[in-house]
Amino acid sequence: MNIETNKYNLEDISSLSSPIDSFLEDHIIESQFYTICHGEVPIGFFAIHNNKLMTQFFITKDFRNIAQKTFKQIKEAYNLKSAFVPTCDEFFLSHAIDEYKKIQKQAYFFQDRESTNAKKNNSVDYRLATEQDSEKIKAVSGDFLDNIKDRIRAQQIYFGFIKHDL
Repeated sequence: MNIETNKYNLEDISSLSSPIDSFLEDHIIESQFYTICHGEVPIGFFAIHNNKLMTQFFITKDFRNIAQKTFKQIKEAYNLKSAFVPTCDEFFLSHAIDEYKKIQKQAYFFQDRESTNAKKNNSVDYRLATEQDSEKIKAVSGDFLDNIKDRIRAQQIYFGFIKHDL
C-alpha cells in the first residue's frame, strides 16, 4: 500500500456503520491494493484477493459521480465475478448490488447501538470454546470460520447458552 491509499482507507473506515469480522479482515489483509486515479489525481482504491475476489472499493466524495462507471471498469479489466462485501460498507455494497448476476449471502453483520455489552443480558451464559467443541462449531458455522482449532487456541470463539441451549 502507498501513503495515498492509507489516507483514503482512513476516510473509508470512518464511513462504516459497524465493525467487520476477522474472516473478511483476513481476506482484505491478503489482498492486492490498487490506487484509483482520475488523470494524475488519486481518488480512491480497490483491493483484489487471489486475482478473483474484490474485497475493497472506495472513492472519495468529490468523485463519487464517476463511481459506478469506475466500478464497472474495474470488474471488466480484472475479470472479477465475485466480491466479499461487508453489509456495513454501504458504498461498496450499493455498487456490488448494481452489478450483480447472482448474490450468495454468507452472513449479516450488525451492531446493536442500544446495548454495547452482550453480558448485560443475564439470561445468556457465555464460555470459551474448547477443542472438543470444534465439530459443533463446524456444524453451526459451515465454512464461515476458517482455522477453527487455531481460533479456539487463540480464545476467539465463545458459545452463548440460554438455559443450557446453545
